[in-house]
Amino acid sequence: MKAVSEVPGAVGTQRTGGMVTTVVRVVGLAGGLALLGFGGYGLLTDQYVSGHQLQVALWAAGAIVLHDGVWVPVLLAAGALLARLVPEVVRIPVRTGLMVAAAVSAVGIPAALREHDHNGNATLLPLPYLRNWLLVLLVVAVLTGLASALTVLRDHGRRQQARPGARPHAAEGEKAAMARTHSYRTEVGWTGNRGTGTSDYRSYDRSHDIDADGRPRIQASSDPAFRGDPARWNPELLLVASVSECHMLWYLHYCAVGGVVVTGYTDAAEGTMSEDEKGGRFTEVVLRPRVEVASAEMVARAEALHADAHRACFIANSVNFPVRHEGAVTVRSPSEAEEAGPESGLTESGTD
Repeated sequence: MKAVSEVPGAVGTQRTGGMVTTVVRVVGLAGGLALLGFGGYGLLTDQYVSGHQLQVALWAAGAIVLHDGVWVPVLLAAGALLARLVPEVVRIPVRTGLMVAAAVSAVGIPAALREHDHNGNATLLPLPYLRNWLLVLLVVAVLTGLASALTVLRDHGRRQQARPGARPHAAEGEKAAMARTHSYRTEVGWTGNRGTGTSDYRSYDRSHDIDADGRPRIQASSDPAFRGDPARWNPELLLVASVSECHMLWYLHYCAVGGVVVTGYTDAAEGTMSEDEKGGRFTEVVLRPRVEVASAEMVARAEALHADAHRACFIANSVNFPVRHEGAVTVRSPSEAEEAGPESGLTESGTD
């Protein structure tokens, strides 16, 4: 079997992000159509264009051919080359720097080539465009290098925090809080008296209520194997659930500080109890969390962080039976998780 880590998707955040994306697309489309309309109006009414519409149309057609036939293929080839040669961690700042450099070059190169071609008019192209273009490219390269270095340092810090056995760095106040003793209070009340109390083994119900301040009441019973109500929670189920949710919460924490974006989490946990003439005891709990992460680059780290979560889990550290993990990690972006729903299947990467 495969242990799966679960991270519940932040549905509200995903929906908000989807709405923002839709609004941005609509605004961009409306702006583009407005610019096209303005340009068309200018072609029809501008006094400098009047009588030269055919030449302008040919120029526009040439621009389209140049864009779709030359510029787009060059960008696609550059993107493919970038994905092969540039490490993923610095790909965004490098891509941004190259885009800025390309935009500057598209304006700077024509001016630099005609720097001294002013036909006797000193007011035309009066600046040292070649030098200025090269200076701007140098500034872009320096800023790209600085952004890449900062990205690498931040990624290194995340990896250090997320490495097996590592604990996240804590401020002094947080360290003091970690050293404190915590107290948890519950109240259990038996509700199964049929009128004769525990006069014999079959004379009473095992039903009871579990309360804690400010929390919803849990109506519980014993395991059906011990004359309990099968419709209610029992201590054995609650124990397995507490191990599972403790592991999940620590796992989500380590993913958050380790640069792993989890978009979904479910866990089909199972506990085994052995009974003998003296009573019984749990022999193991197996967690099978199914984790969804935002990109394939996060899968290996997501699998490794289960070990950290297990070492940190308060409940797993408090029981005297082994807690095993059979995990699976899949890739799904937040938008895909919202559109597909939790039941659709994905290709898994698992660790036993």
